[in-house]
Amino acid sequence: MEPSRLTALVEAQHLPAADRDTFALPKNPYDVGLIGDGERWVIRRMRIDNASYVGDPPAIFAG
Repeated sequence: MEPSRLTALVEAQHLPAADRDTFALPKNPYDVGLIGDGERWVIRRMRIDNASYVGDPPAIFAG
């Protein structure tokens, strides 16, 4: 299979269960290079940039 490319705009809201007053809302464009491997696609490279961000960074990494 020929190499392929995937692009996506992903917005994900993070709300830690322990602290509902803390949140994060990043919006990121993804640019992914894929290559076929039999019946599946494998990521060869992935670039994630940040388009916008609102909130508190610790909300993303809260357990």
